[in-house]
Amino acid sequence: MNPIQSLEQRILQRFPSARTTLDPVETPGGRWFLDIECEGHVLSIEWRSDRGFGVSSGSEGGYGEGPEEVYVDLESMSRRAFALLLANGVIVPPDTVRSRESPFEANAGIASAGANSTGN
Repeated sequence: MNPIQSLEQRILQRFPSARTTLDPVETPGGRWFLDIECEGHVLSIEWRSDRGFGVSSGSEGGYGEGPEEVYVDLESMSRRAFALLLANGVIVPPDTVRSRESPFEANAGIASAGANSTGN
């Protein structure tokens, strides 16, 4: 049993109501795909023996788009898949940071603007 097959078994043991579809590799060294639907939440997981796992949430991903997150081992991927399924299966992208301004400078600018507006 390879790591993505093990992941499918772990998912089904932890979430008995989950429905899974496992698409095996078509060529040696290619990609396996595991789609999981659990209580209306969807995860798509890709596995390659030389790269590990990639995961995307929701059903809006298009053909050829890469995964939203990458994990190198079964343990990390299992923990993340469980967390995503328990939290409605949504991957939230990180906040964007302005390219020319650090978050500290941005906050300092807001603070000084607020101070000026109160007469300080």
